Order: sequence, then structure tokens, then C-alpha cells
Amino acid sequence: MKKDAKKIKISACMMVKNEEEMLPRCLNSIKHLIDELIIVDTGSTDKTVEIAQSFGAKIYHHPWENNFSKHRNQSLCYATGNWILLVDADEELNAYQIEKNQLKKKLADAPNPLNCYLIKVLDKNRRGEISSVTESIRIFRNHVGIEYRGIVHNRLHYSGKVGHLDLQLFHYGYALSDAQMKAKYKRTSGLLFRRIEENPEDYDAYFYQYQVHSEMGKKEEAIKYAMRCLELIEEKGVNPTEASFYYSLYYGIASVFMKLGKYDQALSAVRKGLEVLPDEVDLYYNLAAIGYFSGQSNLSIEGGKNYFRVVDNFRSDSSRSGTRFIFTTAQHAEITVCFWLMTGLIAEGQFAEFPDLWEKYKENMLEKPGFQKELFKLLEKAEAFECLESVAVFLLNNLEKIHAANHQMIYSFLVFYLRERKAYQKESNSELDELFKNVAGSYLNALASYNDMPTTDAVVIAEYLLENSMGQFFLDLTLVVFERELAGQIKVIDSDETIIQGYNKIAQSQEHNRKGKLLSLLCLNICKGLAGTKEGQPAEPSPRKLPEDHLPYDVEKESRKSVAMTRSMANKHPLVSIGLPVYNGGQDLEKAIQSILNQGFEHFELIISDNCSTDNTEEICRKYADQDKRIFYNRFNKNYGLLMNWQKVYGLAKGNFFVFAQHDNTYQSNFLSACLSEFSKDSTNCLGIVFPQINIFDKEGNYRPYSDPLQPVQDDPLERYLHVLWKIDLNNAILGMMRPEVLIGHRVFFGSLNTKVLFGDHASMTEIALKKKIKQINPRVLNRQMSDYKKGNFQERNIKLINAACGNIMADGLTLPFVGIIRKQMEVIKYSELSFSQKDFLIKETIKCLKQRFGVHMKLEIQRAVELIKNNSFYTMWDGRTLPANTLNELKFFKREYMYSLIGDLENALFVFPENDDLKKAVGTCKNFINSK
Repeated sequence: MKKDAKKIKISACMMVKNEEEMLPRCLNSIKHLIDELIIVDTGSTDKTVEIAQSFGAKIYHHPWENNFSKHRNQSLCYATGNWILLVDADEELNAYQIEKNQLKKKLADAPNPLNCYLIKVLDKNRRGEISSVTESIRIFRNHVGIEYRGIVHNRLHYSGKVGHLDLQLFHYGYALSDAQMKAKYKRTSGLLFRRIEENPEDYDAYFYQYQVHSEMGKKEEAIKYAMRCLELIEEKGVNPTEASFYYSLYYGIASVFMKLGKYDQALSAVRKGLEVLPDEVDLYYNLAAIGYFSGQSNLSIEGGKNYFRVVDNFRSDSSRSGTRFIFTTAQHAEITVCFWLMTGLIAEGQFAEFPDLWEKYKENMLEKPGFQKELFKLLEKAEAFECLESVAVFLLNNLEKIHAANHQMIYSFLVFYLRERKAYQKESNSELDELFKNVAGSYLNALASYNDMPTTDAVVIAEYLLENSMGQFFLDLTLVVFERELAGQIKVIDSDETIIQGYNKIAQSQEHNRKGKLLSLLCLNICKGLAGTKEGQPAEPSPRKLPEDHLPYDVEKESRKSVAMTRSMANKHPLVSIGLPVYNGGQDLEKAIQSILNQGFEHFELIISDNCSTDNTEEICRKYADQDKRIFYNRFNKNYGLLMNWQKVYGLAKGNFFVFAQHDNTYQSNFLSACLSEFSKDSTNCLGIVFPQINIFDKEGNYRPYSDPLQPVQDDPLERYLHVLWKIDLNNAILGMMRPEVLIGHRVFFGSLNTKVLFGDHASMTEIALKKKIKQINPRVLNRQMSDYKKGNFQERNIKLINAACGNIMADGLTLPFVGIIRKQMEVIKYSELSFSQKDFLIKETIKCLKQRFGVHMKLEIQRAVELIKNNSFYTMWDGRTLPANTLNELKFFKREYMYSLIGDLENALFVFPENDDLKKAVGTCKNFINSK
């Protein structure tokens, strides 16, 4: 017979001592689920008791007696609820997973023989990563004889059946400082020795001694205790169900042996463990790891394939793990096993399965530069270039998300592979030619010196330079090739014949693998081009003839110059990169460029990217680029929108510091030096951006000082985030000087006129604030032109700006710009490296801030959207226009993507306005519309 959920009373029981740092997080996570809070304090001298009282706890004082079980049982004795929730101060319940009435209903429905519930406990390390997962009895009936035993690492002794609740408890007990961990291990180990002295056959104590000594780095002792634990379990004939808790030792023993480089012993532990625990996910992880690190690729394949066969079952079915620890079901572990499996498949020449694995995990590999590099090396060695092509092309298309150290590796393979395809294709392929040209150009821009280029790449690029009549650069590169490959056999390049002689020698010395064959072919192509021959017949002198005024060349002397290439010869390694994206900025552009060139600090590069301007912008840029070698000019062949242009200038930058410039802003001559001076004081590398105070100008030349309220220099990243969220206005910080690494892995890129939402750069600033400090300095060394600042209707002004900046606005389907701010801020929080409770805190504070700052605008947008949806006018732009029929009908999948975007914005709005029933109905209407199509 089911009980009434209203009669269920839940008591939370804890024992504490000096837990003021962690206790608030714990109690905040459980307060909404419990009816009573029981705390046994064992002698706190900090604010623990005061904090507990603020949560309404019933507090009982007992002096510490070096016995964890005794004090836990004391807390149980005071509980008056019919169910107990047992937590520790260093734990945090995932508060979003269940509501109080739902939990009480589950407990009321529990049949009488079921006395206990297991929930997942996830251990977190200091980096916030999940290091292990286990299931522990934390919710159980009161007054049924349940008690704890053992003076430390106590175990719950119970009767009756055990169920599972889909709840998570985060444990931060291993996320302490080194000093705290050392003290904790010393205390725990001492208590465990007492247990063993009292009972030498206490296998439980041996298990935890293994854990303590493993964490302390005492590997040999850890293995000794683990082995003794398993011996005692076998000797005593412990029930297999109960013993499963200890069987996670097989994973631990194998892991310790691997750290010691004893792979045979590690393999033996895995095999023995699999006899006891068939299909154990952790042990298959071990097996794949042993194979990778010991060079036994067959084991990597065996372990990897079996891991993927069983891992989903362990995630979806909590009962499979019993009460033992599970360490390897987290996503980062899965990605690592995938990498080990792929390396094994490559080593064994089993390439058929590689493409599917890569396709499934390629997005995850973007954050693994080491894995990318290793896969490249192995696939190239195996000459599995068709597999490597898909890897390289995907990484090339996501270059902004990849560590800069791997960019050259990607370019290097692609110039070879694309040139090889060109060499053996039967017909001309303009698309392939264009792709090769773009990759070769990007490769050249990414290098500081020809000396950084492998010989095969150098010859590929040399042929390309010669073919495109770039004789000066061809000579520079040839110098490096000859010095490296001919070892002084050619001292002076004084004629075309000398170059032909050198490349002939290189062609004859190549191996007969794919790279060697292509290298020989290209060397001979260069010789033919210089000799003016075609198919063995004499011909007129080649139009690619080298410039005579650059001959003769002294090979040894010139090659040592480490000649830079298409970018600034005299400025190979600038300290500062200044990126200036521009579109039709001819009216103000010269003043901006001139103010940059007039800087007192001269060791910089200026990268200008022109988004296919139709005014005199190109003429101005080329004029200045011809005059000053510090300037590099890029021009798109069509308007790709502002965001792409901003990303372009950042992607080309080489400096240790970066500045985003604008075509209508000007700088005082000490702008760079003032920012650099502040960075020079930053010995701890905690500053991400330094930006100056500004003067605001209008078109008529009128200006006024602007006092920016932004100064997020607090030590706490959460405080910096909230400071930016509440204080940011014009976002002058975006125009300051920054460390480029603050944008690595960035989820929300700069550019307030983003094609998806306004204020993208505001969200970006909060993301940076979570990483580093942003400091404003006093000199007003930046003059910012803002003709319509604080003038006119906000929406009208931004419609005009967006239409100017985004050539493909109609295809993007802008919907609700103010509501879109919510989505950007939620992305920042979601992908941050914060704890669950910190994210929860920021979500609540973010909603509070956005509602206060932009709530009026959001309500107007929502009201208008709701009215349009009621009339089935789904494809109306936020500025009032209706998307044209040709856009709706011709763009593949556009309607569905547009609707999903609209639903996402409306659902985000419910975060801020959960009481808006019309908004809820609008979301339902949109979903029904999609499902009906």
C-alpha cells in the first residue's frame, strides 16, 4: 500500500568540524529538499556553527573522538524524519535534478523491503574535472537499524533491498591545496593503521590504505595494500555482491603498474580483473592504455573496441557498477580511448574503421592538440593520406579553434597532398587549383622564416612561387633548400643553370615513397621551367625567368639570414599586432592609419582586412602598404560580414599582444607604450586586457571625455564576470591591448554587430573576465568616433549598422536581438571551467542583471514576437520586414534552422520571464509548426 507523500519527512544528517569554506555550498544544494537539518559539530573553531545556524540547523556538540562512524551515528540518532539524507560538508547535490515533492513521492512509493537508495557520487579534482564515479547509499529509512561502522572511511551496514535514484552528488574532498591534502592523508592513514592494528584482517582498511598511498604517490606501498585487500576477500570468501566494491582495485593496481612502467604486471592485473568482472569498462580502458604506452597495438584495439561496446551501458544503467568506483565513463576518457584505438588501427594497417571513428569524435579532437599531432605523424608514416585528408580539411576549417602550434602541421600536409593530386590528375581542376593557392598562401603567412619549412614543403612552395613569377621569393626559398639538402655542394647561385643543377641533384637523391616521388617530380618541373623546355623540346625563354639583379647569390651567407617571406621582411616577429577590419571606410581611414604609424613604439605590425569595399578603401590601403613594410593588406573577394573580417585580422596576427583597431578611430602617439607599460608590471600574468580611457568624437569634430565605469580587476573571477555584466556600456575594452591567449578556445567571438545577436562582444568580455583581469588605465590616448551615440532610436540605429555590416543578413535570419543576449551569456557560463554551484550562482545573477538592464526591450520584442506567431507570421524579421520568398524557398533547410533559432530565443526568454504564459504558448505553437512540416 502506497504512503501519502505529505507524510514523508526528510532529515539531512551531517558531522562537521571547521568547514566554513565548503559548508555554504553544500547546504545551499540540499535546503530545498529537506524538512530537518541535523548537524553534529565535533569542535569547530571557525564560523561553521554560525553558518549552520543561518540555515536553520539543529546543532549538537560532541568532542572529536577519532572515530568517524561514532559521530555519524550520533547525527542519525537526532533525526526525526522517516527518511535520512546523509551528506558531507565537502559535497554538493546536483540541485536541478529533482524537486522536493518529486523526491517525497518516490520515497512514499518505495516498497517496505526497500530501505536504501544508491546515488551517484562524482569526485572532482582541483581542475574541476570528474576523476571517478561511484554509487553510494546516501538516502535510507530511519529507525530500521542502519548504522555506520569503521573509525575512518566508514561503511554503512544495512538490511533490506537497495534501489537507485537518478541523483548526483559532487565530492570536492580531493580538490584541496597540496598542504590540505597532505594533512588529510596523514590523518586518514594514521586512523587506518589503528584499524589494522585492532583487526589485521580488516580488508576494508587495506582498501582505503591503498587509496591514500596511491594519492600520496607511494605507488609500491599502494600495490601492497591493494593485493592484501584482494587476498583477504578471497580467503574469507566474501559474498561477490559485497566484494564488487573492492574489485575496482584491479583498475587501480593496473594503473599504478603502468605509472611505474611495468606493463606486463599491469596486463596481468587487467586479465585477472576481467575474469572476476567481465565487460568492466575501467579494465578495458586500462587495456587500451597498456597497448598504447607499451607499443602493443593489438591491445589498444582489443581494449578500445570493447570499451566502446560496454561504456554506454555503464552510463545508462547505474546498477551495472554496483557500489564500486567507476573512473572512465567521462567524456574526456572516452575521447582518449578513441585516440588510443585509432593509433592501434593505424599501426595495424586497419584503416577501414578509422573514418567512422574520426567522424564521430572530430569535434572533441579540436581541444586535443597532442592527439592531432600524433595522428598526423602516424598517418603520414603509414602513408594513409586519404584518411589524413579528412582530418586535415576538418582542422583547416576550424583553424581558429586549434592551438597555433599545429597550424603549420596542417598546412604542411595539405600543400603536399593537394600538389600530389594536381600532379596526377588527368584534367585541369580549377577548384583544386584555387584550394591549393589558398592553402599555400596561408602557409606562407603563418611562417616567420623559410627555415621553418620542411624540404618537401619548400620545394612544393618554390615551384608554386616560380610558376607565379615570384622570382625573388623563389630565390630566397631555393637558398634554404640548397643549404639544407646539398650541404655546401653549391656555393654560389650565379645563373639558372646552377639552380637546375642543384634541383637535379635533389631529385636524384629521393626515396621511392610517395613524398620522395613527388619531390623528384617537382624538382624536375622546376628545372624544366627554368630551362624553358616542354616535353623535351627547345622553347622560348620562360616567362618565369629569375630577376638578374638578384644574381649571383652566396648560398651560405644568404641562407643564414633566415629570410622572411610575403609578410614584412624587416618585421618578422612584432611585439604587437594591430588588426584593422574595414568596409567602405575611405572617408576616415587615412587618419586612423596615420595615427597608428605615428606611434612612439614602432615594433608592431598593422594587418588591414578589407571586406570587399566599393569606395576608395582599397586604393588607400595599397598606398600605405607599399610605403611601410609593417603593413599587411588582405582583401576579400566578396562581403563576408563583419564577424568574418574581425576573425581574419586576429588569425593573421603574430605578435605577443593584439589590438583591434577601427577605421574611424585615432590614437595618441603613446597609446601602445602606455598599454605595454601596464603589461610590464604584470609579473603574475593575470592581466588579459589593458585599455585606456577615451574621448568620443562626432563627424563634426566635437568631442567629450567619456568616463568608462568598467574596471574588472578583482581577484575572484565571479566578481569580475558580474562587474562586467552590470557595468559594461560602450565596451571600450575591446579596443584595448590584449594577450592573444584570452581568445583561444573562445566561445563568443568579438564583434557587437554579430550576424546572430547584438552585444556579442559584451558576452565575450564576461568570458574573458572569467579567465583574466581587464584593467583600465588613465591616459586618454584613444579617440573613438561615435556620431550617433545616445542619439535616435536604438533599433533604427542598429538596423542601419547591421545592414551595412552584414551582406547576408536576410539569410542569417536575425530574430530577437535583446533576448539573444541571454543565449550568449548562458553559453559563456555553460562552457566555463566553474563548479556546478558557481554556474548555478552566475545563472541566477545573470538573469537578475539582464532583466534589470534590458528587460523593457526584451518585453517589447517578446510581445511583438508573440503577436506574429499567433498570426502564423513566423518569418518576419525583427526590424519588421518579411523574409522574401526566394530566401525561404531556395536556401536548403533554412526554414527549419530559422524556426529552431526562434524557438531557442523564446525558450531563453523564459529564463527571465518564466511567468509569461503567452510566451510558453508561442514556443508550443512554433514546435507544432515544425512537427507538422
